[in-house]
Amino acid sequence: MPEISVIIPMFNAEKYIRQCLNSVLHQTFDDCEVIIVDDLSTDRSVEIVESMIDKFNGRLTLIKRDKNSGGAATPRNIALEIAKGNYIFFLDGDDVIIRDALKILIEPARNFDADVVHVEKYFVTAEDIINAKSKLRLETHQAAPFVDKPTVETNVIAERIERFCRKNFLWWACSKLFRRNFLIENNVKFIPIASTEDMIFSFETVCLAKTYVRIPDTVYVYRQTQNSATRGELNIDKKLQRYVTILSEGTRELERFMNGLKFFVEHPNYRYAVLNFFVQSNVGWEAPLYLKAPAFKLDELLRENFSTEFADNPTLATQLFSLANLYRIKISQLQNRLATLQRKNTNGGAP
Repeated sequence: MPEISVIIPMFNAEKYIRQCLNSVLHQTFDDCEVIIVDDLSTDRSVEIVESMIDKFNGRLTLIKRDKNSGGAATPRNIALEIAKGNYIFFLDGDDVIIRDALKILIEPARNFDADVVHVEKYFVTAEDIINAKSKLRLETHQAAPFVDKPTVETNVIAERIERFCRKNFLWWACSKLFRRNFLIENNVKFIPIASTEDMIFSFETVCLAKTYVRIPDTVYVYRQTQNSATRGELNIDKKLQRYVTILSEGTRELERFMNGLKFFVEHPNYRYAVLNFFVQSNVGWEAPLYLKAPAFKLDELLRENFSTEFADNPTLATQLFSLANLYRIKISQLQNRLATLQRKNTNGGAP
């Protein structure tokens, strides 16, 4: 039984998958297996992986799907079902990890008997080939403060949720090491949507983990590419369909999960905060859609895509209604402030 299972979903990654696999092959900690699930690639990705299987001496498993799922969720779930490692690490096929990554992650996992080891920052590059001379910039989607040593997160679930909604958790699945039994026992899986599945997956682990450890190290190198599932070009109709699906399935999964935890049943304010955070985040990310098509066209598309959703998903309907009214209040407040400033300017500073 390997200590770590490295799970790699793959789709049309022929330019990057060799270097991705080499970054695992040459780890200073090698007690690991690698599971690649190909999501029906149409390029040479599978051929390249097959050419490298012998190098891993039986530690590399390749699964070929006969249908494309449109995202990383389904391939990851398939790999989770056959993984044997005590811990799980997710790596995308167009990214790499530093040479000591698995060693850095496993040490606090063992020392603290952790369910989750959380990395707060990552490197970013746009280069096709990453080497010692590559220009890497340090980034995070997580808000400060950051830890300067391995730190155990509070076990008070209310505090964890408050911090999650303040963006104090980097919610990428690739930024963490998970105990496999912890995921299995709590039935934590990825929901099959095009994006934000990581946010929901990570939120559930934040709520459920008995020991959640943060570390200050940076181990992951994220390669910005135009071909990834979340950056690929879609027409406005497809983007709106994806947007509606994310909002719909995301709120359904959050509702399902929170219905099963006594804390959320007894504290509806936290339930509302989580749903509001999820919907507000996605509305913000998809706002640029409204600059890419006439308003009447967007209205037609939204009517079509939301035609049955509000009747079947009252949670989403109430969240969007509340969000719209909160934005109206904010706009009104800003307009009043602007009018006051204009009057002061006209009167030479007098109110």
